[in-house]
Amino acid sequence: MTFVSLPFILFLCVVFAAYWTANRRSVGSRNAVLIVANLAFYGSWNPQLVPLLLLTISIDYAIGLKISSAESEATKGRWLAGALLLSLLPLAYLKYSTFLVVSLTDLWEPFGAQMAPWAYRAILPVGISFYTFAKMSYLVDVYRGTIPAERNFPRFVAYLSCFPVMLAGPIERGTTLLPQLKRRAEVNDEALSDGVRQFLWGALKKVVVADNLALIVDRIYTQQSLAGGGELAIGTLFFSIQIYCDFSGYSDMAMGIGRLLGIELTRNFAYPYFSRDIGEF
Repeated sequence: MTFVSLPFILFLCVVFAAYWTANRRSVGSRNAVLIVANLAFYGSWNPQLVPLLLLTISIDYAIGLKISSAESEATKGRWLAGALLLSLLPLAYLKYSTFLVVSLTDLWEPFGAQMAPWAYRAILPVGISFYTFAKMSYLVDVYRGTIPAERNFPRFVAYLSCFPVMLAGPIERGTTLLPQLKRRAEVNDEALSDGVRQFLWGALKKVVVADNLALIVDRIYTQQSLAGGGELAIGTLFFSIQIYCDFSGYSDMAMGIGRLLGIELTRNFAYPYFSRDIGEF
């Protein structure tokens, strides 16, 4: 269920109605609706991964409390190091194990090497990169004392599983999103219209620009040995526009959805191609 599909639009309409109805009752009811929406959205990609998501969130919640309550900096550091390692190892395995096995198999194929069967079975959870970096930033902020460890478990689940940013970010730090989940959401007609406008603008960049340029880029890049210099230059130019519109389109749609729910998400993709240097880029 992607942002630019009819099922998602219907899903968003149902969530919007339930969210604001619950918001009038209490913050806890509002967050409960958000959690259900988050898990339903995540489960639409692969229901089997929902228990894994909840398990990892529970572990991060417990580790955050351990870091906060640790009496010495050394103990805090050990908890943080263990948590970061626990976060990065699954990410590295799921994202790169198949690539590594395929590369090594291709290298040793002349000597009779065969692809390991387990390499085909690694299931990459949706949005694992964004979720992983969000929880790592939270644990680092708790370690530094930037924010206190979150003691309200439902609120923590709502934060780490927030469905608008699950697919393509922006990566939300606990310092910006958690405080918004502690108070009742407020919205007005202007914010709602801005949310719809930003969502549609992001959808336009993704569907009209990025997806159509991808057809041209893929054709050029898959036949690069037959393409001339001018054609390759055009393909590279179009690719730079494609990836910008793809990522920034999803980011804009996420921020638009956030505004519809009374949540301000961090701005992303602030003219990256006009950066002053590579560090800023």
